[in-house]
Amino acid sequence: MHVVWEAVEFIGNTVVFFLAGLLWGAKVLEDANISHLSMGDLLRLLELYVALHVIRAFIVLVLWPFFNLTGQPVTWKEALVMTWSGLRGAVGLILAIIVDDTPEMHAIVGTKFLFHIGGIAMMTISINATLAPILLRNLGLTRPEELEQCITEVFEERLQKKAQTTFEEEKLREQWAGVTPAAVEILLPHVWGAHGGTSHHPAFVAIAQEEEPAYAAKQGLRVYREAFLRNVRRTFWKDIEEGILPRNGRVSRILVFACEYGLLKANEPLADWEMVKYKSKEMELCPCINRFLGSTWPFKNWDWVQSIFPSETTQHVWKAYLALCFIEAHDSARKHVPEYLSTVIRPENVETVRKESVDEVKQAQEFLAELDQHAIQHVRVRMVAGQLLHLQTEEVNRYVEHGVLDDKGASQLLHELQHQKRLLADANYFVTDGDNHGTYLSS
Repeated sequence: MHVVWEAVEFIGNTVVFFLAGLLWGAKVLEDANISHLSMGDLLRLLELYVALHVIRAFIVLVLWPFFNLTGQPVTWKEALVMTWSGLRGAVGLILAIIVDDTPEMHAIVGTKFLFHIGGIAMMTISINATLAPILLRNLGLTRPEELEQCITEVFEERLQKKAQTTFEEEKLREQWAGVTPAAVEILLPHVWGAHGGTSHHPAFVAIAQEEEPAYAAKQGLRVYREAFLRNVRRTFWKDIEEGILPRNGRVSRILVFACEYGLLKANEPLADWEMVKYKSKEMELCPCINRFLGSTWPFKNWDWVQSIFPSETTQHVWKAYLALCFIEAHDSARKHVPEYLSTVIRPENVETVRKESVDEVKQAQEFLAELDQHAIQHVRVRMVAGQLLHLQTEEVNRYVEHGVLDDKGASQLLHELQHQKRLLADANYFVTDGDNHGTYLSS
């Protein structure tokens, strides 16, 4: 999805803009076409450029309430960026090329079409795109470049130290005999190259010299929250890959969306559980229809009906997944993220985010305590089964890595494990019998 379609989009955009640029240049520079244009056309192009920004601002302003009702709230800063960043216009360029290339179209009309539409695309690329980073920085919607550079240097130095430590530990091996750091440095100068030392809080050195400490502390919190939530998101995706959660299930979408929402609000305390809890209320679209279709034969046995109008029992199972996966992800993040960033981020910032995560987990545990205990047990059994399947997959890959299992045998085993993951991800996702608790575990 990411690699193939992004490549197709890139190639398509490149062809469109390259072709449009050649044609637009021909219209502007060739003597045969210059006669079709006048100074008034240039003035109208500038008027169109200004008018389009006014129209775009009006549309954003009118739709602003609907944005806030249907998704995450939009701030005035984000609305301003949406107004300014309406760039390019590949579809418009294609239509302009078609109009200009139509034989029935008068040459003057086709030339003016392509001149104005291509001119708007050129101005938005050269003006809007160039000034967009400055606008984002001034609005505080991006992290300072100095901070990004500091963090990059910290991890670069850590990589260098790791390589040096590995060399010191392995240099006594027979095949490394006679190899000296000076000899390796010739081939890998960056590993032993001089690198400026960092202070106890290296991520804030460049900022603290120019900005107030309070601002630097705020940026540190933002950086750490972003790293924390990315780790949480990674755990959710691991659960999806292990077959614990269906890739296209509502639970997966809620958990990943909550992380994305938290990343956008990284300047504020962690509140991803609030988003998870809020989205969990949307599982029941209409109580009457849910009760009828979710618990009435034969509708209760149809997965597609349960996915839209889940029964009360299925909702309990889904909510148990939300809470248990959330708790597991936050526990993992509190354990692993400090291993990488505790020497980069100020200790008080690390402690602040840790407390925020603990509070979030506490709320999730309280939410979990209100659910049916049999549903919780069902989810726990399934999570354990998914983890065991993932361990088996890793073990098969280890057999192949060490050469004790050929590709054919590994392919057969991995195919069977993948089949089991699909069964685990789909077959047990909907639970329709709320009266007989045995069905939670019998499937």
